[in-house]
Amino acid sequence: MRLNLNAMCTLTGVVGLSLSLSGCANPFANDTPRGGPTLPKSWYQLPENGGPQRTDERQSRPTEEMSEAVRTAFSVHTGALAELKETPAVELDSRFDLVLRPANYTPWHLDGMIANFAVSGGGLFGPLMLDGEASVKATWRRISKQKSDRPGLAKSSVAKKPAAFKFRSKMTDQEIAKMLEPAVRSAVATKTVRNERAFRHNLNQQGKSFARMARLMNRVPGRGGWHLHGYELKLAFNAQGQVSATMGVGGSLTVYFRWEEEERSPFLQNTEPLVGLDEVLYGNLLAFTRTMGSLIPEALNDAREILRSGFELREFMVGVGVTVGGDIGVASVEGSVDGKIIFRTPKNVAATDHGLIGETSVTGQQLDRGDEFVTMVTSIAPSAQHLVYAKQIGTNFQLLADAGVYRIARSRFRSGMKDALTMGAYFAEQGRKEDTASWKLTELETEFQASIGGDVSVVTVNGRGNFALNFGRGSL
Repeated sequence: MRLNLNAMCTLTGVVGLSLSLSGCANPFANDTPRGGPTLPKSWYQLPENGGPQRTDERQSRPTEEMSEAVRTAFSVHTGALAELKETPAVELDSRFDLVLRPANYTPWHLDGMIANFAVSGGGLFGPLMLDGEASVKATWRRISKQKSDRPGLAKSSVAKKPAAFKFRSKMTDQEIAKMLEPAVRSAVATKTVRNERAFRHNLNQQGKSFARMARLMNRVPGRGGWHLHGYELKLAFNAQGQVSATMGVGGSLTVYFRWEEEERSPFLQNTEPLVGLDEVLYGNLLAFTRTMGSLIPEALNDAREILRSGFELREFMVGVGVTVGGDIGVASVEGSVDGKIIFRTPKNVAATDHGLIGETSVTGQQLDRGDEFVTMVTSIAPSAQHLVYAKQIGTNFQLLADAGVYRIARSRFRSGMKDALTMGAYFAEQGRKEDTASWKLTELETEFQASIGGDVSVVTVNGRGNFALNFGRGSL
């Protein structure tokens, strides 16, 4: 059994390497309660799939035995990293002469480590093996004992995301095709794609659709608090040149698209009018991002546990689905995703004493929004079991020509987000307890599944996630 990790080695930047450690036991070999302590069932199973629905089950917390198992999983990595020796300050060449370097030179050294962890279908927690989706992505960073005063040695950043094609709102179709052409030639040269013509056409079509959404997102007004920061898409392709946007591609070959908010002058607003479907899409996008942007600080206000974790919420990422008619909503875990919207606060503002990020205190009017809802889009016809559950809890479902749309009560979705923050803070806090003097867990991303009723659960190794929370170390 082999465990895949990512290591960051740095000179003046960061390079991703792939390491393999042999002899790691499979934590999911016995996927039953007898295999070890498990998470509460409400943490890893949605209610429409037979999960807990009683209040006491939804509010249950991991046992101390489970917390010990989580800390042990983290300590394996922090303990191994702590054994690594620091890079020597003085270098000698083969003749034992001092090596003269530029003032801004830094030797290559291990700067950070990323490890993926997963939750099994039975609630066990452990390192992710070769296949499946990660539930928790943890990043360790080497802590410098003293800051260097030499020029050019700015702190490097961890390359969490794979290399992606970066879009801009003003790109033409020709510029998109030119940017994507290296991906086509590379796939053909490595024989991963046999139908070059189909792959080029399909990839370019996906690029045009992505750019269209990026242009609309670039028109969304900025806010002082949580706002739309970016948009990314993970595409899977096969040898026949078919390309699809999915939430759970596993080990499939992939291409990544990314757009980030652009500098906009207040005197150069978008004046070109939107017509047709673009006007509908923009209106729905504006409503969706405003709803999510207000829900995040409210959920943070509810989830006081995050203040005790030593971590702050840095990013909120939600997978979105888009219908032919222009509906935009959270992508159902049953279907495909048309991209993942990234929300941030200006300069990653830390949580305030009120538990909010980038916002003032929550007022009574902000809390009372029972008449609003959050849209969830599914591209696959829901099962009879799911429709029955939706009816029981009062979630409206509308079947469209190409998709289905759930209308989830805003208050229920907010409660689910609060639970997700609580779960993410739990994993972050357990990881912080395993810090060493030289290495610390500095970043942690948790993947979740959102229910058609607003509840959430941690994504399991064979499941799919439709939103994620990225936590960063507050003091580093």
